[in-house]
Amino acid sequence: MRFRVVLVGLTIVAALAIVAPAAASPLTLKQLVTPSGGFNAKIAPGIGAGFKIGAASANFTPPLRGHAPGGDPSDCDHTGTYTGPRQFAYEEPYIDAKHSGHFDDGDPYKDCNGNGRWDGNLLGGGSDTPRFFNHVADNVGARAMVVRVGKRTLAVEVLDQEGLFNIYQDRIRARLAKDGYRINGVFISATHDESAPDSLGLGGVTRPPPASTPTGPPTW
Repeated sequence: MRFRVVLVGLTIVAALAIVAPAAASPLTLKQLVTPSGGFNAKIAPGIGAGFKIGAASANFTPPLRGHAPGGDPSDCDHTGTYTGPRQFAYEEPYIDAKHSGHFDDGDPYKDCNGNGRWDGNLLGGGSDTPRFFNHVADNVGARAMVVRVGKRTLAVEVLDQEGLFNIYQDRIRARLAKDGYRINGVFISATHDESAPDSLGLGGVTRPPPASTPTGPPTW
């Protein structure tokens, strides 16, 4: 998925300074604050602080099969052997041997990317995994805000995913730098959405290889 931050300039100037009236001795807190929580002191405009702020959002809801921008790498079965139903793009071909309407562990499949497991329409988190998404209730996406004051620029991005590994976050930061954006800090978080496509691999179908050997400790 591509994440694009579009900066839209908007200048906001606002600042207030509290100026206490002259007094022979410093005002106490009781003298400054009214019973309702206001201030007795005079308030005058101070020196404005210049900010530029931009915001953008992007939709990365998985497209339906046949509608993937730039083609679908999971369409790698050119023989017509793997006929299991695939409603969304990026689902690897398989044979629905159990006639369940979705991929099950043990079903023959075509490993298009050679990672040793079936990749498809899995939801992240929740109970009763694996869970498969079969419709879109709400689009999932990324929302970003970028703030610049003086020579310092900070970006904050929130993603509709259960979580996001740091290697993917580093790719986002590297892409921004490659595109010429000079940002002092990029802060990325996920909403822990357990109704979004699985981005952590916690709710997969294919069994992982054994984590230990009979004669030694775990191999990871």
